[in-house]
Amino acid sequence: MTPNQLKVLDYVRERIEITGVGPSYDEIREALGHKSKSSTSRIVDALVREGKLFRKEGRHRGLSLTSHSLAEVPTADLRAELARRNHGEPK
Repeated sequence: MTPNQLKVLDYVRERIEITGVGPSYDEIREALGHKSKSSTSRIVDALVREGKLFRKEGRHRGLSLTSHSLAEVPTADLRAELARRNHGEPK
């Protein structure tokens, strides 16, 4: 998983936790500083293909998580995410 994919996945998780619905592509683009909606779309499409996100077609806020269990996330992805979150913090 690329660093941008991790950021998008993390942002989608946060928005669902806070609002109960997935973010729009424009919200993802703005929050992560992407210059174009197409770059955001490519990242989301890759996450959908990899089975990390599910997209409900025809819905403005149709992104959802495919899994709510950390047990289903590959160990390498979990370690990479923990390293990203702990970067620069005392261990």
